[in-house]
Amino acid sequence: PRHPQSMFVELLLAVVGGALVFILYVRWSLQRTLHAGNASTPKHSALAELVNPPGWPLLGHLPSYANALFKSGYIHDLHAEHGEVLLLRFLGFPLILTCRPEHVRLFFTQHLRDAPFVESMSKVFGAGSILLQEGDAWRLKRNLLNQGFQKSFMRDRVLECVREVEARLAARLFARLRLESVSDVSSTSSSSPSSASSSSSSTPMVTPSSCVIRMDSEFVQLTTAVIGLTTMDHSFHYLDEDQPKTEPVKDEYLPLFAEIIAETGRMFSNPLRPLTSPLTQLSFRAALRRVRSFLDDQIQARLDQPQRDRTDVLGILIDALIQDKITREELVDNLWTFVFGLPFSTTAHTMAFCLYYVASNPDVEKKLLHEINEVFGSPCTAEQRETASPLTFEQMKDLPYLRCVILETLRLCPIAVGTSKSIPAGSTLFTKTPLEKDCVALVHYYSVHLNPDHWDNPERYDPDRHLPERASQRHPYAFVPFGGGSHICVGQTMALLEARFVLANFYWRGFRARLVPGHT
Repeated sequence: PRHPQSMFVELLLAVVGGALVFILYVRWSLQRTLHAGNASTPKHSALAELVNPPGWPLLGHLPSYANALFKSGYIHDLHAEHGEVLLLRFLGFPLILTCRPEHVRLFFTQHLRDAPFVESMSKVFGAGSILLQEGDAWRLKRNLLNQGFQKSFMRDRVLECVREVEARLAARLFARLRLESVSDVSSTSSSSPSSASSSSSSTPMVTPSSCVIRMDSEFVQLTTAVIGLTTMDHSFHYLDEDQPKTEPVKDEYLPLFAEIIAETGRMFSNPLRPLTSPLTQLSFRAALRRVRSFLDDQIQARLDQPQRDRTDVLGILIDALIQDKITREELVDNLWTFVFGLPFSTTAHTMAFCLYYVASNPDVEKKLLHEINEVFGSPCTAEQRETASPLTFEQMKDLPYLRCVILETLRLCPIAVGTSKSIPAGSTLFTKTPLEKDCVALVHYYSVHLNPDHWDNPERYDPDRHLPERASQRHPYAFVPFGGGSHICVGQTMALLEARFVLANFYWRGFRARLVPGHT
């Protein structure tokens, strides 16, 4: 028989060997992710000029990174405690963090190469995605997509799609209210003898009052339908008459979209995700294949139409495909990127956060309701509650305070984490001494939006910050909810239009949002 001591030694060696393999993999992953062949950066290098918050021995800030680096509070707390420009290290590899608006401007206006972990997003969006393009290839795709977001398209196509889908949202919300009210009456009748006898002789009058609804989920279904209708005339069953109004919309692709977006966020925040969650990665890749196959089917269906619609995004991209300006694979990449990959949940979550902040600030709600009532001219009648809204494209300009509410929500809840760039050797962007080697730098939007040097009382919710007279006084890159420079989000106009229309009608129809007790 083997001696227990030798068995213990073998087990210990196996554990140590496994740990070494894991550390080597982590180090290789970090080197690839941070593009940093500078683990052995000299002690007195240019990076020594930067503030380096306390970290773990050898591991540096890796444990914090794996746990919460891309959670808003973590990086913001680092900036609040240590300053605008910081240096983090991961097993020796450096990462510069900045929340200085001037650095944000340079990130968007100088030709700096994207950081390697941004390039790794090709696994999600495809190598032909405009997110990963530069030079002439980027300009071609940008010009094509710009055609799909012109003012005439916003007015004639997008707004009418939003109008139709928003009316269905109103019908769904009122249906839920009626269902909850009937349930309350039934519950009361069964538990109270007097109520029971009363209900046997006459039907009780039910007045919808309140019910618990996950508005973020409702908005995700709405925005997906809008995107589908405006780009490929596909509502994902949101407008189907046989869809129960009191239940989530049943569509096989909605859960796949949600799974892909959630896992993409986790991958972006944790380069080790493929190693730590292999089964989730398999499911993620299968979902991605199904979605791309669906988009390819939509492209083929449009190609097979004798009279194709050439005014929407898909029609414009297909024309470019026929003219050999882009390949079929690039068409799928960009359709996925801009139709679902980015707008799928961003606008929805912004609207949900707007409801939260308005509900949490009664003075803001009062001012907002006054503006909305003035624009509509009269209260919503019982007959108008579930019909198409009368709000016009021109009237949208008469809702400046609602626009400020949306922008202030985006300031405190930015839809993107930030942007990162590879800073080349020799740069003095962050240090007085030129960098000896390439380094990765990250701009964290939440920290930029709460930078006390550019915002008074930055954690306070104050929509008036975005009134023209106040906005003109701040640094133009202190607020970047849609990016900046020539690479600014192509869909920002559509996102703001959709959010303003949906929220204005939400309040005009008489809805009010309140936080459920016990939730934050």
